Amino acid sequence: MTSLLDGCTPWPAEFVDRYRAAAACLAAVERERVTVTFLEPGDARLRLDLLPSAQADVSSLRLAQIGGVGSLERAAAARVGPVLGCRLQQVFGTAEGVLALTRPADPDETVLGTRGRPLSPDVEIRVVDADGQDVPEGVSGELLARGPHLPRGYYRAPDRTARAFTPDGCLRTGTLVRRTPAGDLVVTGHLTDVRFAP
Repeated sequence: MTSLLDGCTPWPAEFVDRYRAAAACLAAVERERVTVTFLEPGDARLRLDLLPSAQADVSSLRLAQIGGVGSLERAAAARVGPVLGCRLQQVFGTAEGVLALTRPADPDETVLGTRGRPLSPDVEIRVVDADGQDVPEGVSGELLARGPHLPRGYYRAPDRTARAFTPDGCLRTGTLVRRTPAGDLVVTGHLTDVRFAP
């Protein structure tokens, strides 16, 4: 209560904990000479903002992989190289094994604005509308995926399998994307999680 009376603005405990955790991670990068780091978009933004005041030496970093829930805005993505001094790799993945990412040799335009393309050339990607029909390139729709390493259903869960997979075996990711002319994916939103809906 003293901080309120003194005119200070109290910070939510959650933010203070995230701030401390980010500072501790930056210190660990310096101490351990980390070369590759993986961050969710919110953590990436926090570390980009925190680094100048933390004064941690992160020059050992060679690659920052960013993926998970949400997207890293283009302006924040453009700051990764100058602030962290390393290459950015955008990543998209699901627990079932769908994995798309940008490649180190991709042009900046691809790295800054997309989540890349499937890691495996054997993964079939479709982008469909609400009726399950393929949409034209550049149009947003739900991402479906099928491949040799992806499951065809959930063990002893026929109802869940029926909701999460198309009749021809494609996983319904619940993620809205659009495909670029080069085949890279741009995440545009999320549906209600079709895999876990009641």
